[in-house]
Amino acid sequence: MLQFLHALCFAHFWVISSFMGPNMILSTKLKNRFLSTHSVALKNISVNGEKRGCSGFISRDNAIVYVNTEPCGSLGYMYRTAEHLKDYRGGVNHWAKDLDSLVNGINSLLRQQNKATNLLDTMFDNPTEYMRNHFQVIHIK
Repeated sequence: MLQFLHALCFAHFWVISSFMGPNMILSTKLKNRFLSTHSVALKNISVNGEKRGCSGFISRDNAIVYVNTEPCGSLGYMYRTAEHLKDYRGGVNHWAKDLDSLVNGINSLLRQQNKATNLLDTMFDNPTEYMRNHFQVIHIK
């Protein structure tokens, strides 16, 4: 039993430590990867004085993504869509293994949200024009 617990603790330490050190993503490191057109509101996560990662929101235009870089086992870093800057429940979780895939994933979600918003704006700003251009009218006699 003791050997099992020792192996379990070592495995947990190995998974967590693989994301620490040079792979740890703190707020400044992540913020520097985005353009000035992005609004970035991140805070570092610290437990007993030990930095673990960061969490917060990244937005562009009307799209918002929540991100948390505290390691979650072998899944990596989590990000998801958010409706507003207090939305910690958000959409479906997405996972990234490294900084590049995290930044690419966040930008992809922001683009998807903006496309959906633009489509809805087009539909509701001028619904008659949208219907005329996108649907075929069939007259039945």
